Amino acid sequence: MNATRTALSPTTVMPAHIVPHARSTYRTLLRASSRTFAGDKASQSQFRNIIRQTFASPTLSSPISPPPPTPPPKGPLTPCETKAAQLNQRSASAVAPIEVEKMTEAEYAERLKHWREVAAILRQNVVQGRKVDAPAKEEEGDVWKLRITPDTELGDNEDNRLSPKLPTTPFPNRERQRRRRQADQGQSV
Repeated sequence: MNATRTALSPTTVMPAHIVPHARSTYRTLLRASSRTFAGDKASQSQFRNIIRQTFASPTLSSPISPPPPTPPPKGPLTPCETKAAQLNQRSASAVAPIEVEKMTEAEYAERLKHWREVAAILRQNVVQGRKVDAPAKEEEGDVWKLRITPDTELGDNEDNRLSPKLPTTPFPNRERQRRRRQADQGQSV
């Protein structure tokens, strides 16, 4: 296996043909963060530091350890809270630390795929909100302004409104035919 040190970190050794993919993924994450966190220097800087540390590590693992389990919230979850919980669960399991000596090309490819998905989610599903100081009606509560980018995925919830289709059986009319036969026998007797 041909290995080389990456420009991202002089200590990271990965297969030579994976290095361009790693650089591309790194740049994609930086572009996604600059679009998503435009105007919020603190969040952008924090995210970029995490990405920089991740791509400097030999296993492309996030330096952030998963948070301790939190008690379930009281009441129903909002769609944002549900999505965040799913992402936390997926990222905690998808980027588990692996020993450097045992990293294969497939594992590097899997890690890079994970980080490309993170960039897509950051671009399409993360919006920033800030509290507006304008006086709001007492019954409405606080007013928030969302910064939605052109890449933000806007759903119409139409899929949620439709009832799930029942699976078809190989003999859907058997029950109906049995009822007809019983009705016919009852009338003819």
